[in-house]
Amino acid sequence: MGVRRTDYVFLGIKLNKEEQDSVFINKFGDRDPIENPYEDNGYVRNVTSHNGITTITDGMCGDYCFIGKVLAKGICDEGFVEEIDCTMTDEMMCLIYKTRMELDSEFKLNFINCDKSVKLWVFTHWH
Repeated sequence: MGVRRTDYVFLGIKLNKEEQDSVFINKFGDRDPIENPYEDNGYVRNVTSHNGITTITDGMCGDYCFIGKVLAKGICDEGFVEEIDCTMTDEMMCLIYKTRMELDSEFKLNFINCDKSVKLWVFTHWH
């Protein structure tokens, strides 16, 4: 565990080590995943994304990789500075569907043949 933290409200999927290896090899080939243009920089307020998609990866142990959209981000022990409304409205349901389609398109995730579904996550990423 690192000494700095970034808190996220995130809409997307969570992959374990084996799943992320498979997805990243499929996406990047033999290229070092450190060059991942989707990976968020936890040290700055702005969210890093590519084609509207962000990844947040456990760089120490590889225990998790979140792929999706950052809805809110609190950096460097500041916490969240904006109000977060996670009400399941029609708009949120459309965002979930749109995120699923974008993830499928960008990472060739076949949601029909896997047990992953787009979910709302709140978590702390240590770095």
